[in-house]
Order: sequence, then C-alpha cells, then structure tokens
Amino acid sequence: MVYIGGLSPDYVLDRMQPYEIRILISNVHLKIKDGWEQTRLLIATVANIFSGKGHKVYPEDVLKFDWDNDKVESSCITEDDSKQLQAEAEEIKKILINY
Repeated sequence: MVYIGGLSPDYVLDRMQPYEIRILISNVHLKIKDGWEQTRLLIATVANIFSGKGHKVYPEDVLKFDWDNDKVESSCITEDDSKQLQAEAEEIKKILINY
C-alpha cells in the first residue's frame, strides 16, 4: 500500500499520524482511477470504430466501476449556507476568545 499510495516508507513508519492511515486507505483507489478511465475510453473508441454506423458504444457500457454511481454534489454555496457558516464562525470565535 505504501508504494501504491506514493508515500515513502520512512514517512509511513516514523512520521505518519494514526488519523492519516484511514485517509490513505480510503483514497488509495484514486491513484489508479485515471488509468482505468483511460482504458475504458480507449476500448469504447476502438469498439465504435469497428461497430456499425447505427450502433454507438458508450464507455460506461464497456466497463462499469463502483465510482460510476457516485453522485457529485454541487460545490456552490447558497447565500443561506454562507450566512449560517458565518454565524457558526462567530460563535466559535467568541468561544475561543473567552478560552
């Protein structure tokens, strides 16, 4: 896992914090995701070249991955969310100042 994750053994064994291990394990699949997406697109392209004109092959039809079902949430923050976050930040600021 150290090699796939791109971290040096020195860092993992001597300096890594326990909370970082969970993050590393849960995200190590992202290191190889691009390669699999590229393979899927290449296979779909070759299949489209050799298929008839009336038949279209989509990359998701060639290979299905677990991350295909992941829904991407909007990264835009609404004005209400912004106001709520500012209010929470002010509360935390008050607590820290009095601490």
